[in-house]
Amino acid sequence: MQQGKLLSVRRHFHGSASMKYGGKSSEVQQSRVEFDIEALLQEARQKPQCKDFMKDPKSFWKSQPGSEFTASRDTSRMATAFKVKVAIAYPREYLRALAHIHQVFKQTRLFLAHFANDKASETTPCYHTSLVPGGYTDFCNLTLTNGSPWFCGHPVKPALTCGDFKGSHNGEISVTGILPITPAERQILQKPYRSAEGHLVRSANLTVHVTSSGKQQHPQPCEDSNPCPFCKDVPARDTWHQHLPSGYIYNNVWQPLHCRPYDYHVYQCFRDTEYVLLGDSNLRSHYGKFFKQAKCVSILKALTDKWHKSMLCENKQLNFRMRWEPHTQPFLNGHKLAELGSLVSSTKVIDSLSSERRYVILLNHFYHISACHTRSLQVKLEAVRDALVRLFQRNKRSIAVLQIGDRDDDDDDDDDDDDDDDDDDDDDDDDDDGDVTSPHIAWEGWSEHFGAGDMFGRHLIRLQHEIFSEKTLRDRILYIPAWDITLAAANQQMHPERNHLISSAIQNYVCGRRF
Repeated sequence: MQQGKLLSVRRHFHGSASMKYGGKSSEVQQSRVEFDIEALLQEARQKPQCKDFMKDPKSFWKSQPGSEFTASRDTSRMATAFKVKVAIAYPREYLRALAHIHQVFKQTRLFLAHFANDKASETTPCYHTSLVPGGYTDFCNLTLTNGSPWFCGHPVKPALTCGDFKGSHNGEISVTGILPITPAERQILQKPYRSAEGHLVRSANLTVHVTSSGKQQHPQPCEDSNPCPFCKDVPARDTWHQHLPSGYIYNNVWQPLHCRPYDYHVYQCFRDTEYVLLGDSNLRSHYGKFFKQAKCVSILKALTDKWHKSMLCENKQLNFRMRWEPHTQPFLNGHKLAELGSLVSSTKVIDSLSSERRYVILLNHFYHISACHTRSLQVKLEAVRDALVRLFQRNKRSIAVLQIGDRDDDDDDDDDDDDDDDDDDDDDDDDDDGDVTSPHIAWEGWSEHFGAGDMFGRHLIRLQHEIFSEKTLRDRILYIPAWDITLAAANQQMHPERNHLISSAIQNYVCGRRF
């Protein structure tokens, strides 16, 4: 961008849409109409339809043949040129495949347990209920080992018992080969990734020009509130009720609209505190960011790429410690064996925390569960909630951070995993686009893009609001709008290219907060 990098932001409207595309009407529940706003920094040319749009966007779109939606907020804030693109985020073919997979197949990956001793070895399938795939009538109940319900088929070989469980890995299921779909639908679903451009309503593309005689302004935070609070002073419960969009990107920094970013010092983030990161590889990326800021020294570090084991570091001068624990099954770890003990129950970690130390707990349980039935995610979140209740009762100096909407499905076999090594974390600050965390906007990076990914975003957000609905809980849990950030950054990858924007957003709320 030129002239101070005006604004790079994608605004969006949420609602139900009935749009004609290719001559057919497609009813899309909770579809998204995205406004892609690019600062072109040139003299605007006036067109009648552009004037009509800027005067009343809602009425303008209702007047367009074959399209209807309900807008939640006007986005016409700048004197510049706008490119308006309309896309059906989740076409009928995707929604039908998603529903069938979860009603019939229950998951898009096969989870396998490895049993071994000095006499024999065997692999059996696993599931989050006792209805283990393959018709097993005898199974191993590994719930105590896993920390949440987990059952695997009992080894057939007489020399093996449930006590010989050594770890787990994933197998492939050719979902498109067994879905009841037409050849045309199969061609869509077998594409290597989901394309945003492929779902554009091309007849709706517009360029909107806006002129102004005054100085160009970008949106200011807290337009309806004076004085505007720092984000660190916003009550945790208020973060659960943010209006969308909740912010925008300006000069490669996420600018919230309901509070002011705080110019924190590193001491205010880390002194006399322990960070506990529980979740997937997006939190591992945050670990790398905080590792550098705190000048942390590794105690347990990543030894290979695609590291799925505990990491731990400390800065003795700051009395700071940080740990990352990948959550237990279901957990997509590709064909690599996740050895017994390498995946750690989040509930066990929370229950192990002391009643005296100051804790910041970051939670992101979605990335590695999105290929499973949604019930497994619900059970895991409920267990995490109960563990947090116990922690908050015995420890008054702890808070939790829950990342909203990071939408992806993780396939570690295809994943670059640049942030595995905490000493060599990728420098996200130099990237030009990308963004966020649990569920977040993503178009590329998983093979079963029709069976999981960000289509689960709204369901996850609903689960989060239902499970963490108690007011006393929301007083101790911050809700970070990762979904909005990745949308604004026009993220493409399942590992957001600018995940540092989320890390910084988290710190704006945490650093300097009194608890």
